[in-house]
Amino acid sequence: MVLTAATDGITLAAAMASYFGARSAYAKKSKETAVEEFIESRQRLQSGIELTYYLPASAIDSGETVLVVDDLIRSGETQELLLDIANRAGATVGGVFALIAVGDEGVARARERTDAPVGALTRF
Repeated sequence: MVLTAATDGITLAAAMASYFGARSAYAKKSKETAVEEFIESRQRLQSGIELTYYLPASAIDSGETVLVVDDLIRSGETQELLLDIANRAGATVGGVFALIAVGDEGVARARERTDAPVGALTRF
């Protein structure tokens, strides 16, 4: 399973899922009306804004291995929320990957939340 956040990570998640022959899912900042049960992760950002992501509960199976991907990792806040969703689902995190890492803060934050490999294709 490849997990990302809507909307910027969807293209990468779809490509990675296709490559690995896996499913992909994306968490959104709003609930879908046709879905009854969600896995929810909420965090108050450094700016004071509260960010919440929702994933339909049926999107991840307990015990499933999840690769968390995104196009960009800067602060690591989005990755923390996605890792929390994977943990709440009872999934095993296989890794965290971003196309671009801006600085080291986001990668370090993600590494604090998982024992899985965390990396980026390129760093600025």
